[in-house]
This record gives sequence, C-alpha cells and structure tokens, in this order.
Amino acid sequence: MPIYLHPSNLVVDKKAIASKYIGGIEAFREKYITQNEPFNQEDNQIFSISRWNPDEFDIDELVENGLFYDEKRNYSTDFTICTRYWEDSWHLDWIKQNKVFAGHIDCDENEKMEVERISNLTVDEIGELHDKGQNPLKTIKS
Repeated sequence: MPIYLHPSNLVVDKKAIASKYIGGIEAFREKYITQNEPFNQEDNQIFSISRWNPDEFDIDELVENGLFYDEKRNYSTDFTICTRYWEDSWHLDWIKQNKVFAGHIDCDENEKMEVERISNLTVDEIGELHDKGQNPLKTIKS
C-alpha cells in the first residue's frame, strides 16, 4: 500500500520497527500516527512521518529507541527520507518512489498499478475527482 509523498517523509520499514524499536509497532504508532499528525501515514509495510523540510526529523529519537543510523555515513538500512522536490537522503533497495508515492517493493501488483494510474493523472483530473468527493492523493489500499 504505497503512501502519498508530502514535501519530506521519513519512511521506516515496519519490520525494523517490530524488531528493533522499543515498544514495537504500537509504541511507534502511538507516538507518530495520531490525530495530531494528520499527514503521517502507514500501510502494511511502512510508516511515513511527514514534515516540510528534510532536516526537521528527530533521527536521534529513532536511534535512542533502537533503529540503526550511521551518522558518519548519513545512512540507515531501517529508514530513509524521501522528498517530493529533492533527492532522497539515501537509497534503499526495499523502497520505490516516484515523487508522488513511495512504497515497499513487496506491495502487491494492484497497488503498483494504482500508483502508476494516479501518478499520471493531470491536475484537472485530480480536481475533478476531488469535486466528486474522492481523494486520489492518499495512502493506496487494495
């Protein structure tokens, strides 16, 4: 289930959260996926924390709670920062993004096709869908 990309998104593999983050998925979800953070998202494989700028994320909190991050190399295998307008902070083999959506490479084929369909809509087509009460720019769920 790919997530819609906001300007800056810290994308975390749920497997890393489940196995490394103190308190696991529920603790992470309680801290980040709340009504107070309406742009933060999750799907079956990833969490996404959204901010305006890539330097606004609290990477220290993630490390203190068990995730891996090499400060000297500015690299992690557990998460990356994907952005709409700039290059990602570092590339990870388990994530694919197209500047509109980001998803785990293990998401199903129907979700991948939906990413392509929505990513190719024009602004007018997106506006028409919004007028009909539909929001194509959200987490894709099959």
